[in-house]
Amino acid sequence: MSKVKIPAHRIVFTEKEIDDFQKAAREILESGWMILGKYTEQFEKEYAALHGRRYGIAVASDTAAIEIVLRACGIGEGDKVLFPANGFYGVVIPVLRCGAVPVFFDIDWDENVFAHEDTIRKALDEHSDVKALILMHTGGLVASRSRQISDLCEERGVLCIEDAAHAPGALQNGEYAGSFGDASCFSLYATKPINSGEGGMILTDDERLDELARVYRNYGRTATFGGSICKYQGYSWRLTELQAALGLGQIRRQDEIRKEREELAARYDKLIEPLLEAGIEKYQMAPGSQPNWYRYLMLLPKGWTLDKKDELKRLVRTNASVEIPGDVYEMPIPFQPVWEGKFDHLEFPVAQEWGDRHFSLPLYNTLTEDEQKIVVDAVLNAFKKLDVMKKVR
Repeated sequence: MSKVKIPAHRIVFTEKEIDDFQKAAREILESGWMILGKYTEQFEKEYAALHGRRYGIAVASDTAAIEIVLRACGIGEGDKVLFPANGFYGVVIPVLRCGAVPVFFDIDWDENVFAHEDTIRKALDEHSDVKALILMHTGGLVASRSRQISDLCEERGVLCIEDAAHAPGALQNGEYAGSFGDASCFSLYATKPINSGEGGMILTDDERLDELARVYRNYGRTATFGGSICKYQGYSWRLTELQAALGLGQIRRQDEIRKEREELAARYDKLIEPLLEAGIEKYQMAPGSQPNWYRYLMLLPKGWTLDKKDELKRLVRTNASVEIPGDVYEMPIPFQPVWEGKFDHLEFPVAQEWGDRHFSLPLYNTLTEDEQKIVVDAVLNAFKKLDVMKKVR
């Protein structure tokens, strides 16, 4: 009997979404208008409206979105930008490309894997010349102190940019991810709960930022079409009409998608009892959280290491054909090999422990209860095997 294959992710589109996209694709192809047309415009309007923002600017990726906002807001050579130590290196790339300097702080993982405002206040006191903060929402959760941190940034005159790549549709204390910063940046990458295959979105209430972002995404050209005069250092950061059409179908189902994932998470809540009894914990999110369940986060016991966690994933994959989703994130940004030891003198013990201990269970909208049981059994068997080996040693 062949083994059940359960992937870490599965992209799910409804029959209606597929039908609507096919009609839109035909219209787009017949018109010959492939970029910056009516589908992009409609997608931007609906995405912004859903999150209570005035403006939406569709771009090529979340990474592009962050760089556009940084450049449009004047962040440049030598400017300091605050980052959580736990995050994705791709978010630092735009800062480096602008010539700015990343400054890292450790996380408070009880604050939905970001930081308490006191942590940010301390970092701002230590680096009084900081120009911007990346407010990062991780694993489908909104940073629990987002409103307080946003207010603190406004008080200090610090640009607050939300990296909401993981958090479309997620809320904290009734407010959507994307509601807090001077600008917020989303990912439309294929694995995200709301996706267009690839792409990103900028949301803002700032009219000037909206105008500049549209220029930056098109090489910095002063004319959208028919002109080649470049006033700003932009790039090819556009979203296509086909991607916008696909994204429209997703954004119109955002609440439905979140509800489906909530139901899957609630089912896991009942099924993971054997994991809890064995010593694995479910991550306890902060009060007021309404995640989009991009990740169903679990915690291994204290003392586990990244290497041992990788071995757990390998056993689950080998013995049960179950793929464990990628971590968020397994290694603090400053310790990534790309830095070549630049930050080795620094310590980020909370981010380090988070990377060592957390993992996720597969969760996508067509996951069945039987498949969820297979996932739980596979993790339990692998955990027990490794735990026994640890005790023997």
